[in-house]
Amino acid sequence: MKNIFLLWLILCLLNGQSMNANLTLYKNGYTMVKQPAFWNVVKGKSQITYSLIPNQLFPDTPFLSVKNGVVIMSQRVNRNIFSSDLYFKSKLGNMVEAYPKDTKSVYGQMIEFNSKSITIQSKSWVKMIPRDELTLLAIKDKVEDVQFRPKLEWDIKASNSGHINGDILYMTGGIEWKSVYRLITSPNEELAELVSEALIFNHTDLNFEESQLKLIEGDLHKTTSHRPITYGPKMLQSMRTQDESLTQQEMEEAPLGDYYVYSIENNVSLIPGETVTLTLYSPRDISYKKKYSFEKRERQKKEEP
Repeated sequence: MKNIFLLWLILCLLNGQSMNANLTLYKNGYTMVKQPAFWNVVKGKSQITYSLIPNQLFPDTPFLSVKNGVVIMSQRVNRNIFSSDLYFKSKLGNMVEAYPKDTKSVYGQMIEFNSKSITIQSKSWVKMIPRDELTLLAIKDKVEDVQFRPKLEWDIKASNSGHINGDILYMTGGIEWKSVYRLITSPNEELAELVSEALIFNHTDLNFEESQLKLIEGDLHKTTSHRPITYGPKMLQSMRTQDESLTQQEMEEAPLGDYYVYSIENNVSLIPGETVTLTLYSPRDISYKKKYSFEKRERQKKEEP
């Protein structure tokens, strides 16, 4: 059983895939994610990490809730993702080999590196090479522990060794949805069927597999339109309590102040770059009458000079 769990975890990390998360989607592109997670810890102080988070995470929002006698001492959002620009800037003063277009390679000490050019010097010359003319830049080095995704890190203290589980709660952007209503009329033009659907767009870099969805017909209020929203742990706990209290009945709509909550019964996978169409609630039969309205419009022409 342990080997199966480790294999599943490795596959998720390689593919950027979240499993069995609870997603609450608001109309203005904000999503609250409740992600179950598991770790194997040792007794005493240690560090646990989690890297299956989307690239549009709001860094002030993650909150971890764990049980099993574990105390969380600190939390960090590690966004030290490998960048070639940052890497070569940190190598100023090292010997490099540059390959400009249609000319021989240049070997020497790199004394400048910016977005427009690099500068290399040797014992007898200094050469500046524009970046748009540079085909390759090489340095003898090896990068250790390359990080491809942002990750969350926690320093914890556990009372016992073994497996622990918890829930990671955070806010992210990049997942949007909108409602679409279709009216299918009958031949007698008196009865019709109202069909309601939801279109969901995943613009993040994370694959949310087998997720439970709640769609909120309303906007999540925020302080400004440019800053990431920030929530403290107490507010996140209250949001999580409210999230757990919502019923999960099939295609049910429930009033929540100025909001409507649509709970989707079946689990849904949200693949990056794809659009998913779901039914909000069962089709409804309605009756209607056609009315024609005629308006008299007169054009007034200006007199020509």
